[in-house]
Amino acid sequence: MKFTKFNVQGVAPLCQFDYLDIYAEVSDMTQPHIDTPLLGRFCGEGTDRLPNLIISTSNIIILDFYSDFDKADDGFEGRYRFINDSIYNFGQKKNLCDFVINSTEQRLGYIVSPTYPGMYPDNLHCSYTLVGKIGQRIRIKFLDFSLFQGGDYCPIDYVLIHDGGSSKGEEIGRFCGNYKDVVIYSSENYLSIIFRTQSGRIDSLNADNLEGDADFLYNRRGFNISFEFSDKFVKPAFSRTGGDHIQHIKGTACDVRISSRKRSFGTLTSPGYPSDVPPNVTCNYYLDGMRNRKVLEKVSISFKDFEVPGQMPYCYEGYLEVNLKGTLGVGAFDERFCGSLLPPNLTSEDSRMILTLDTHKSRSSRGFSSTYQFITDFGISGHSPEDGKCIFLYISRNYKEGTFNSPYYPQEYPDNTKCEYIFRPAVSERLLISFHAFDLGKTRGPCHSSDNILVDQHDLKGNYTRINTYCGTQFPGPIVGALGQEVRVVFNSRIGSRHAGFQAKFEFLNTRLRKCGENITSFGGGGLIKSPGSPEKYKSYSFCQWIIKASHRKNNILVIFEDFHVEGKEQEGAGCKNAVMRVYQDLHQPGKELCGKQENQFFLSIGEYLKLEFVTSSRALGAKGFKITWTEVHQTNPMTGSQTSSGKNGCRGFTCKITKYCIDESLKCNGLPNCGDSDRSDEEEGCGTGRVSYSLYLTILFLISTQL
Repeated sequence: MKFTKFNVQGVAPLCQFDYLDIYAEVSDMTQPHIDTPLLGRFCGEGTDRLPNLIISTSNIIILDFYSDFDKADDGFEGRYRFINDSIYNFGQKKNLCDFVINSTEQRLGYIVSPTYPGMYPDNLHCSYTLVGKIGQRIRIKFLDFSLFQGGDYCPIDYVLIHDGGSSKGEEIGRFCGNYKDVVIYSSENYLSIIFRTQSGRIDSLNADNLEGDADFLYNRRGFNISFEFSDKFVKPAFSRTGGDHIQHIKGTACDVRISSRKRSFGTLTSPGYPSDVPPNVTCNYYLDGMRNRKVLEKVSISFKDFEVPGQMPYCYEGYLEVNLKGTLGVGAFDERFCGSLLPPNLTSEDSRMILTLDTHKSRSSRGFSSTYQFITDFGISGHSPEDGKCIFLYISRNYKEGTFNSPYYPQEYPDNTKCEYIFRPAVSERLLISFHAFDLGKTRGPCHSSDNILVDQHDLKGNYTRINTYCGTQFPGPIVGALGQEVRVVFNSRIGSRHAGFQAKFEFLNTRLRKCGENITSFGGGGLIKSPGSPEKYKSYSFCQWIIKASHRKNNILVIFEDFHVEGKEQEGAGCKNAVMRVYQDLHQPGKELCGKQENQFFLSIGEYLKLEFVTSSRALGAKGFKITWTEVHQTNPMTGSQTSSGKNGCRGFTCKITKYCIDESLKCNGLPNCGDSDRSDEEEGCGTGRVSYSLYLTILFLISTQL
């Protein structure tokens, strides 16, 4: 039934004056209307206020027209015809819409909803069970599908498809809304289709305008689904494997998902290999490596045999596409292969790789055979010489600069993990490392008992010496390696410890590095060291070294940071990330890192040598810099130290009042601090108002006695 004209006094959906009631689910003419489901009550003007097409569930439709005593309108006009109900009956009918379809009676055909293509009624519960012979599969296709879209998960009206002969089978999918040409396959010889409808569609959308959102205005044609039983449909290809979880993706012709069980491997082939691949099929292979807080994997695949009809690079007849990013879509593939040449070995960019085999235009062919392996991926760029091990090699001829990081950064790194990063510069280059992020967890004890980073320098004897050890959340300062020498960075995490980790930049530098500094041999006196470019701000890419040697092995070198202002802060969460001064009191031990603002900080060498190293990264902005006084000192016995000229039991130069250091007499009253530890006696005792000019001080070197 279809209405061609309609004008009945009233306002839908209440229709308080005149109205037309339509009953399309009448099973018996004698059944009282109150016990018969009402399709709808209609009034107003225009056929757009009515269902587009009405089809009864039986051989009866009842129209009940009512008008009150007041106004009248044109009324309605429509057309009807009787249709054969055979299109709504298939297989063995149990009741209104419960059917069993057996392949022995009907190999292919169509299933339509009870009133298709008219508006389907409320509160239906229909089931269609398809039963094939052993060895057969079932294919269904949505030729037309239009159900009310009530939101996510289809809460009102839906079609539910199960892979099996009942609702206990594995669910393939729940469908509502509009679909066309969707194809679904059973895994075996059973398939179940359930169709459910409800009322309350207006409430489900929280409609404010009841007239504008009348229930019957929604697209509710139902469905027309074709079905076919066959033992010729392609069979999914399963791999021979070492313990992976292999799963045919329910509802597909031959799609397979292989899920890793940690560093596992196996063999993957085309359907029917080594027999011919069936034509007109599309098979997707999803290879999923592990991805969690402890393990991240990539997928590697190697082809052993390959024959897919077609000619590279177009592959019009058929092809095997490989997506290394793990996504599907038109043009989303990274590589496409056909012909008989073996594809190269391939590795995914992330934890998933997708292969798509398409034979829709091809003749028969052998297909392919391949081996796959899930390999541990630490989320670190660089060359890994050993698969599955967290070891990465960076050679200057391959990488001039780049980044490296803790495993899985910016996610938390796994516990109980060790990673090595090896850097090999050219003979004329130095390595510069600067940290952009650093969080190994707060620590109160020594670094060796915490998550840490070890930085080692390869020496000319072939051994590694420790540059420094870092832990906590304070950023390491920029690090420069020796000329042409290998540097190794080792990351260690403890059991049960996980934090944000680190990210650092590496650069192999030659001319870009601004070098300064010198080797200084003392003759008993002292001197002044200033930051590069002083009094201007220091610049980025600076690398300065001063190595000061005392005149005698029993003497020491004292440095005093008279003025020091370098960007950064020596505290947790900050650090000397862009500029650092390292003080090596012992050349065989890691240096102390300084930045920020320092006043009258002093350091005394352990032996006759002291080294200062100033490094800035590419991100350094520059600051005032520093002025550092160095002095050669001889440590006298504080109980017997004196200033006697004979040197017996005393100092031949000047003995500092507080520190008891013996310094050269000429350093007294020179305008610079030379005693250290807030000891100003060298600038106070006997100096008066006159001061030795600094220019004269720099031109004269004095010799102090090595011992009394």
